[in-house]
Amino acid sequence: MELRHLRYFARAADMLHFTQAAESLYISQSTLSRDIQQLEEEIGLPLFKRIGRNVHLTDAGTTFLHHALLALREIETAREQIANLNGVVSGTLHLGALLTFGRGVLPAWICAINAAYPQIKISLKTGTSDFIEQTLVSGGIDLGLSFVPPTAPSLCHEVLFNEELFLVVGKEHELAGRSEVDLETLQGLAFGAVSQQWAARRIIDSFLSEHGIDHAVIIEIDDLQALLKIISQNKVCGLLARLVVSDYPDVCLIPVKGKPLFLKYGVLWAGDATIRPAAQAFLQHLRTAVPMGNHAD
Repeated sequence: MELRHLRYFARAADMLHFTQAAESLYISQSTLSRDIQQLEEEIGLPLFKRIGRNVHLTDAGTTFLHHALLALREIETAREQIANLNGVVSGTLHLGALLTFGRGVLPAWICAINAAYPQIKISLKTGTSDFIEQTLVSGGIDLGLSFVPPTAPSLCHEVLFNEELFLVVGKEHELAGRSEVDLETLQGLAFGAVSQQWAARRIIDSFLSEHGIDHAVIIEIDDLQALLKIISQNKVCGLLARLVVSDYPDVCLIPVKGKPLFLKYGVLWAGDATIRPAAQAFLQHLRTAVPMGNHAD
């Protein structure tokens, strides 16, 4: 088993498309298929199942992927630590983040790291909190920016900040002129929201249910910019954090008085993995740039 076998397998497992994986590795598909076949012969079980043009991991492939990613991470960490003996922080920062970070604070953080550590490469994946936690556990990313505390017990976290949820309406909506609303005002309103695969939606639904608020979600859409556009046209309301709305100019944010709801955002990492130098540099920047809460396991 050679290092390239692990790299090729990990890329194919990530993309689940042999042609695209081969192109991204700058090798032929036949070379990729041959090396994965060699790996499967050495392991003694198929790692992929091919149904027509679709490729999926087998149970053996899922198990092996976890260990392959950990091995690749350790090798990359060793190389970076040796390079850092010269006083230069380098390597690749594999980062996962909720989409809400991308429109708000994340670009500024990335620019700051790039300015301070120009030798660090940044690879960013966005997705749901569930995706971020799963990818951390599997070793696919170094750090995750998501809701805290995490659900996976093996993950560690630090709090970055809390974000209050506001009632978000279009500027011509009947509630647009209100300085605040109470929870009862939300009763019966038509809402737009992200789907329930997003933790924020599950948190909001649970909060409103606990307080007896029956809210009708008539539009589910995971594109936040499209959701804000729909809200701005007075079709529906939303319950969103300021971080999500950011500089979107065509909506109004109205505080919910009495029992405001907060989402807690933080940085996560795998407790059983070595934090590589590039990730350490980014984590230290977060600790300096953002007032952070106590570390928790």
